Amino acid sequence: MFAGLFNLLLWVGSAMCFIAYGIDPNKDVTNLYLGIVLAIVVILTSIFAWFQESSSAAIMEGFKKFLVSSGEREEREHTGGTARRPSV
Repeated sequence: MFAGLFNLLLWVGSAMCFIAYGIDPNKDVTNLYLGIVLAIVVILTSIFAWFQESSSAAIMEGFKKFLVSSGEREEREHTGGTARRPSV
């Protein structure tokens, strides 16, 4: 999540802002603030991406269980109700 192409570009931009702040003799805080904001943006987008991915994985698991139960029902109908359910 933290290593997508866009996130890598934002990390590089954040690092460059911190470097620019470090080597600036006048210590303009604009570069420091921008570096912090870019790092926060990367972290927040990664958290949202992780949340969406985990939610979609849960939905796909639900579909998988639905398909298995539908397949068992079809098997019982096809064999006249004599099919054994596998123990879980």
